[in-house]
Amino acid sequence: MAFLSFIEVSMSDNDRKLLIVLMVVLVLLFILLGLIGMLVRYTMIQQGKRIDNYVHDPVVYRVVADPEHFRKYGYVVNNRLLYHQAIVPFVIAFLSLLFYIIYATVTKGWGEDYFGHFGTLFFQWDWSDPNNYATIWGITLLAKWPTLASKPAPQTSYWASYILVPMWLTAIVYYLVVIQAFIARFILINRRSRSVYEKSLEGYNFYSTMPQTPYPGNLPSQNANLNPMQNPAQNPNYPQQNPFNNNK
Repeated sequence: MAFLSFIEVSMSDNDRKLLIVLMVVLVLLFILLGLIGMLVRYTMIQQGKRIDNYVHDPVVYRVVADPEHFRKYGYVVNNRLLYHQAIVPFVIAFLSLLFYIIYATVTKGWGEDYFGHFGTLFFQWDWSDPNNYATIWGITLLAKWPTLASKPAPQTSYWASYILVPMWLTAIVYYLVVIQAFIARFILINRRSRSVYEKSLEGYNFYSTMPQTPYPGNLPSQNANLNPMQNPAQNPNYPQQNPFNNNK
């Protein structure tokens, strides 16, 4: 309540607007960071499944038998995947470079503002107007949304920019995704090298696994399982002789 009273008394209407804008920007920033984190997590899960698919058989069939060999094999697989996945953005970048060289050579337009020309396809706001900003507590913040400077107005003379800029952006974003996938696989390889060959004594008891040796007194008699015919002394049909009877 004291903080709200401070806002109500000490801050002007302009300061309150700036505070509201700042809070909205922070909320949007947190949402954006959360979405990026979810995307990174999804990529790591998918790349983990992919690297598992490649190293599963060598591990199961004992071809890869220790953590160091696992990491070595995983790094080789990861580098090959990086090479194959990076071919597409490099091809796009090479084609865009070739197109740029040919176009600039023919038109002498080496220093054209291609990104500025590409911006004519979108709405543009006047961010340079100083009246859109205000200073609060020594920090310059956006006080109001800038006025609209221009509407989308494609021009035929900018046709090269409409081709080059999307190709550049596609190559850059594609390559960043490939690098992020490479890093995700690298982390998973090191994590799997520890978990797959992990030795744990969790729940292990030394004495519970010892063999139970019976005492000599508890050993079963060797003659207990003999057939009575094999042990005449225990055969009731066998005539018993008295060793003390000497009468013939």
